[in-house]
Amino acid sequence: MRFNYLTCLMVLVCSLGLQAAEPDIDICSSAELSVPFPDSLVTQALDKFKIPKNEWSGIIGDLAYKQTKVEALMKERAAKMNPNPYGPPPKPVTLSKLYRDIIYEMFTTTLNQFDVNDPALVDEMFNNILEWKADREWECYQRQQRAGK
Repeated sequence: MRFNYLTCLMVLVCSLGLQAAEPDIDICSSAELSVPFPDSLVTQALDKFKIPKNEWSGIIGDLAYKQTKVEALMKERAAKMNPNPYGPPPKPVTLSKLYRDIIYEMFTTTLNQFDVNDPALVDEMFNNILEWKADREWECYQRQQRAGK
C-alpha cells in the first residue's frame, strides 16, 4: 500500500497511542487512509464528546464533501505563498502546517454550522481525530512491515 507524502508527514507530526478500531472497518483501506476525516473516526469523536446523534450524519456528510477540496485548496494557497512550499525545493514543514490549517478550518466551520461552537471542544475533537488517524496510519505501516511489503 502506498502512503501519500502528506499522510506520512502527519504520522510524524502527530503523537501515538493506539485506539481500538471498529471491528467491521478496514482501518488500512484507502478510503480510511486517504482522507483527513475518516467517517469512523469522526463518529468516534462525535460519540466521545456527546454530540447529539441527530447531527452526526449532517456533520459526517459535510466533512466528507469538504475534504474532497483539500488538495485544490492546498495548491491554491501555496501558489500565493512566497516561496511556494511545493518547491523547488519542497518545504514539507510549511506544507504540513498549511494542510493542518486547511483541515482545521474545514472542521471548525462544519461543527459551527451544527451549533458546536465551543472552541476548546472543537480543538479537542480535532486533535483527537488527528491523533487517532496518525495511530491508524502507524498501525498500517507496522502491518505492512510485518507482511514484508
